[in-house]
Parts: sequence; structure tokens; C-alpha cells
Amino acid sequence: MAEKISKLTVLFATETGNSEDLAQRTVEKAEELGFQTEIINVSDYDAKDLASVECLVFVGSTWGEGEPPESAWDFQDALVDGDAIDCSKLKFAVLGLGDHDYEQFCEFGKKVDQALEKHGGKRIYARKDCGADYEDEFEGWLEGLFKVIQPA
Repeated sequence: MAEKISKLTVLFATETGNSEDLAQRTVEKAEELGFQTEIINVSDYDAKDLASVECLVFVGSTWGEGEPPESAWDFQDALVDGDAIDCSKLKFAVLGLGDHDYEQFCEFGKKVDQALEKHGGKRIYARKDCGADYEDEFEGWLEGLFKVIQPA
């Protein structure tokens, strides 16, 4: 049975714009299905605000040897390395982007996924780690996501 969600928050962390594009496409599909949405760049977001989020979709890319995009370091430091984040009311799903050529493939997405769970969040759909050719993987992941959540 699908989870009833009144508002879907989509956070993205991007270096080249790919994660932002996928986040925007997620929001567009959600709105077509009747969800209330908001989309936010993690560079403009305080991780402590997750305490008031009902349902989060996180879309983030990984750079170099497992690092977040430059604009996402503060978010990573607060969420992954911090311990005062309350995610006990949060339902979440994570989409990671990366490059298979790197040993730390999609490491930032993995870290966010683990941290959200560590802070009490409930994973409602499995994390997807996408490589450079992400279109089909993204579409399949998005379709699956909207089978497990529906607008309230």
C-alpha cells in the first residue's frame, strides 16, 4: 500500500546541473500526480530543517574521490558528521549520481542515505546509484518511487 504524502520536498546537490535537472523533473512528475512540492538546492538549506519535512527526495552527485559538490559541503558536514539532526518524522528516498570510473562511486548519495536513516528517517524507496548514462535508470527509479507514495 502506498504511503500518503501531503508535501514532497526535493533537495538537490549539483556541480554541473544534472542533479538539479533530475530534481526538477521529479517535481514536475510529482505535481502532475497531484503532490504539493518544493525544490531546494542544499546550498540554501539547513539540515536541521529536516525535522519538519514529511517526505524527502534527495538527488545528489558525487565528485572526485567521494566528495559532495562544492556547494554541498556544509549540508554534508551537518547531516553526515553532525549528531543533532532529528529525522524521526521523515520519510525519504535518495538518488545518487556518479561516475563508475571512480572507486567511491556515488559515495555522497550513499552517505546521505545512511545519515538520514541514522538520524531516524524511514527509507520508503531504495537508493539508486546512477552512472553517466542515467536516463533509463532515473526513469525506472522515478516510476517505482511514485508507486510507493501518493498524494494525501
